[in-house]
Amino acid sequence: MLSNEPAGNAVAASDSSSSHRVYVQVAKEIAIKILTGELNQGEKLPCENDLKAKFGISRTSLRECNKLLEAKVDFL
Repeated sequence: MLSNEPAGNAVAASDSSSSHRVYVQVAKEIAIKILTGELNQGEKLPCENDLKAKFGISRTSLRECNKLLEAKVDFL
């Protein structure tokens, strides 16, 4: 039950900020790979099905991730 949890955990569990959304985390991981040279900027990413399987996310989350990357949003 929520009332038995420490207040900090309840806030984190119910926090809906974008920093806790899976597509933001995946976008961060891909951006880090670009920044470290593991992927080249402008290089095509693997196909959608491969990325969904690799990260264990839905197509919708993957598309939101792509939108962040394409917009070059500062999320790191």
